[in-house]
Amino acid sequence: MSSDIKAGDKLKLAEIAARIDVHLNRLEADKKWNRRTKGFVTSKLWGSCAFAAGNRVFITYVSYSVTASLKRADAIKYLAALDSGYKGKHWEIVNARPRELDTQS
Repeated sequence: MSSDIKAGDKLKLAEIAARIDVHLNRLEADKKWNRRTKGFVTSKLWGSCAFAAGNRVFITYVSYSVTASLKRADAIKYLAALDSGYKGKHWEIVNARPRELDTQS
């Protein structure tokens, strides 16, 4: 994953956001992974998107919910995890220790 992070340093912020957006769309379309959780009205992702503005990447997982703001380094880290098969939200990657990562979530 570290080589993916180094490769991400060469990408423009808009490219990072666009690649994250592709992953979010793929995960949202995955009916097996993106199913409703007991007690919640919607699935894990609904109307999700990622975009760049200023010096940040913004991510929305559920369209009527809060949009998260990621610094460039955190966006690259999240993109690298998604590229390697991770299924989940950014805070699980940004705040996790390497051994806590699970690509099968």
